[in-house]
Amino acid sequence: MATATTAFEPTVKISAKKLLINNRWVDSASGKTFPTINPSTGDVITQVAEADAADVDVAVAAARAAAGGRRPDGPRPPAEPRQGLTTPSSPRAGRRIADSWRRNASQRSEIDPGPCRPFGDLLLR
Repeated sequence: MATATTAFEPTVKISAKKLLINNRWVDSASGKTFPTINPSTGDVITQVAEADAADVDVAVAAARAAAGGRRPDGPRPPAEPRQGLTTPSSPRAGRRIADSWRRNASQRSEIDPGPCRPFGDLLLR
């Protein structure tokens, strides 16, 4: 039995070493970095910028500005009612759909369900 003696060492160009804030790659405010380690070898691959509170504040401000000042967790405007539509969860709507399904069973049986035949057979019962 043959065994592999050479380890595969891919060469990957790592370009994301900074923080992505406001669509720009920037260094951390403190200038601190931390190592990214290859889990299979334990070797340091690269140093990556370490964000702290100041970096988070800048990123949150940029995100809020991009959202037009609206907070994602803030109140949402009420949904506009849909005229003439019944909610599918109402019992009456469910019964109407089932009745229509039963009335048109003969038409559906003329349609070849193709590869969905087991599912189609269940529906036609």
